[in-house]
Amino acid sequence: MNISFPLFRLPLLLIFAGSSLILSCTQDHTPTEADAALATQHCTSCHAFAGPELLPRDTWEKSVLPYMALRMGVKSEIAEMDSLNELELQLEPPKPLISEEDWARIKNYYLALAPEKLEEKTIPPLEMQRGQFELKRGQLFSEKMTNISCVKIDPERQVVYACDDANGEIWALSPGGLPKNRYGNQLAVSNIELTKKGLLVTYIGPSVGITVHPNGFSQLVDVQENAAQNANLMLTKLYRPTQTLPVDLNNDGLEELVTCEFGVIEGSFSVWYPQTNGTYRKKILSPTPGAIRAEVVDWDRDGRKDLVVLFAQGDERLMLYRNTGNDTFEEKMLMRFPPVYGSSYFELADLNGDGRLDILYTCGDNADYSRILKPYHGVYAFEQKPDGDFRQKFHFPLHGAYKAVARDFDGDGDQDIVAIAYFGHYDSKTPNDLVYLENREGKFAPQLLPGIGRGRWMCLDAADLDGDGDDDIALGSHPVGLMPGGFRKDWSSGPGVIFLINQQK
Repeated sequence: MNISFPLFRLPLLLIFAGSSLILSCTQDHTPTEADAALATQHCTSCHAFAGPELLPRDTWEKSVLPYMALRMGVKSEIAEMDSLNELELQLEPPKPLISEEDWARIKNYYLALAPEKLEEKTIPPLEMQRGQFELKRGQLFSEKMTNISCVKIDPERQVVYACDDANGEIWALSPGGLPKNRYGNQLAVSNIELTKKGLLVTYIGPSVGITVHPNGFSQLVDVQENAAQNANLMLTKLYRPTQTLPVDLNNDGLEELVTCEFGVIEGSFSVWYPQTNGTYRKKILSPTPGAIRAEVVDWDRDGRKDLVVLFAQGDERLMLYRNTGNDTFEEKMLMRFPPVYGSSYFELADLNGDGRLDILYTCGDNADYSRILKPYHGVYAFEQKPDGDFRQKFHFPLHGAYKAVARDFDGDGDQDIVAIAYFGHYDSKTPNDLVYLENREGKFAPQLLPGIGRGRWMCLDAADLDGDGDDDIALGSHPVGLMPGGFRKDWSSGPGVIFLINQQK
């Protein structure tokens, strides 16, 4: 069977190994402070420091470290590796980046201090939320097992666009789950933005799998004509793009395009400026791969639109690009995470009602060389303080967390959270891959949502689908892919898409 992969983190199969700079080998001696300093020096040159305690010793030794050695050009380690694939061969540098002696010291530091296994966080069984959401199943009539790579609610037309990369289809589904339109001959869709001119669709490529080739593109589709070929090609030759945002950043009346090219070895975060001949001029804000998602916001309230973007793939970080005018941007790091976290999503929301934007963040992408359950995966809320710094306010442990959205689902005036896990603990007797975190006077009470266990949820969107004034939920299942525990065959007959219609109003 051909295995497809999650949209966002697959490059970590390559890059995390090389970005990790964290290591192990045989325990030759008790690590010293000098060994710790050496590890910190090399590690923090590329990303946030990841201590030995973040992975078990066996995972460091057998999975992560060999590919770290490849990235660092350690000849003795590379000679012991099995045959490398085309992508991995590109990771070895022209000459070693570290001496054999220093490499051995760092490896010993990690092996000596890493735990035998990670401490498991016990999560008590959650109760099912009842009465607020009505479950609807999307009716997709496809030849192959569906693998949904993107769902998008269109409140104006009261449809959900469900993008199936296995069958090359985009379905437009009614609130009841019935198909209204089907667009065939589609490649793998990673994102859809609703615009006044139509749907701005980002295609990651022919599939969501790893490739070093720039096969991605974005196009504007006029859905009024109900035909997918009624499209205007905007950008081409993109490296595994995950998002294209239209926004007028310089107030000239023309929309620029902001792209997250997640890439593998090559990728970037860029702004594309429209030219008089119909083409776009690319301005790269960050030349590094790994950009997942961006939001447009007037961060400093100076009347100019700024950009906040999440990077994964090695150097996991949240960056602010402050618009200083004249098509220039000032870069500032808001937060940085260890490369083992598997950053998967963020959004800005006022979670505590103080008028300042907070950060809702998920980490749980687990398609790399450390595919184990990790207690630090989950949903995080970072509260913005008056001085502009952020402090962790909340962490809900959720194995393999992939996305979370903040909305006032229960209509009481505050922000609730719905979260999904793509790399969940599916062997658990109490699975929790679809969770509702109800805001009760500033504290989040977790409950399960109907639909849990019906799919492997990669996609999540929330908006008013049925036009009754409250936010509904759309979920898309992408059952095929790498995960702890393998593949669950019952997902092959799963719904592909479900809706949770909010009965609050």
